[in-house]
Amino acid sequence: MIREFNIYKKMEDKFGFKLQTLKAIEELSELSKVLCKILIESEDSELCNKKFLSYNYRLNLIEEISDVLIMITQMRVTYNISDISIENYMNEKLTACKNKFNL
Repeated sequence: MIREFNIYKKMEDKFGFKLQTLKAIEELSELSKVLCKILIESEDSELCNKKFLSYNYRLNLIEEISDVLIMITQMRVTYNISDISIENYMNEKLTACKNKFNL
C-alpha cells in the first residue's frame, strides 16, 4: 500500500500526468548529475570511497534519492502500478542476477 496515496493523487490531479512524468524525468536527471559529480571529483581524491563521502555530497545524494523515490511513487500512482507488480518483477530480476553472477 502506498503511503500518503491521497497526496500523490492530489498532485496528479493538480499537475496532470504529463507534468508529473516530466518532473520524474527531471528528478532522475538530477540524481544522475550528483552521482556523476561524485565520480568525476573523486578522480583526484579518495572521495570515491563511500565511507568518506563528504557531508555536502552525502546530503545532496540523500536529497536527490528522496526526490527520485517520491517521483517513482508518483509514477506508480499515476500509471496505476501495484506494489505486488513491482515486487514480483524485482524478485525476478534479483533472482536472475543471483543466478547470473553465482551469488
